[in-house]
Amino acid sequence: MLSVLFNPNGRIGPRAFWRGLILLVGAMVLLSVAAAYGGMVGALLSLLTYVAPYAYLCVFGKRLHDAGHSAWWFLAFLVAYFILSSLLQAILLPILTPRAAELQEEMQLLMEQGQLADALAYLPEIQREGVLTSLICLVAVNAGLGFIVARLKSDPNNNAYGPPPGLPSDTF
Repeated sequence: MLSVLFNPNGRIGPRAFWRGLILLVGAMVLLSVAAAYGGMVGALLSLLTYVAPYAYLCVFGKRLHDAGHSAWWFLAFLVAYFILSSLLQAILLPILTPRAAELQEEMQLLMEQGQLADALAYLPEIQREGVLTSLICLVAVNAGLGFIVARLKSDPNNNAYGPPPGLPSDTF
């Protein structure tokens, strides 16, 4: 599994892709909860989220390689992730966690008045209040984009990125 998550070379089939993506999403959920409720320890653990883009690149890139595409296409999925996540968050935040939406409005007013320090003091509370919405968006957008990538047709022959993935038992 370390090769799936941290080695960008080669190819993986849909099953290994889903395993890697589920592991990444699970780790991101745990880190998000730790960041929201873990105080200083959670803040330090949240630094691990900076490793996530590389792991996502490896997992998505290898799956794209298996379909005969360049891993550079991952950038399109990354842009789609941020757009979809932002839109879903904007829609769901007032519905699922109205208190977080209210805090964001208060923070915005303070920022417009030039009281940046006071506005930034709202961030930890907004993060705690909105963690449920953030987690729902994280899982939903990853599942949607993952479904698209997993459904790509595998190249049954050797391609520029290597031989086809081995038997399912070889992917562990």
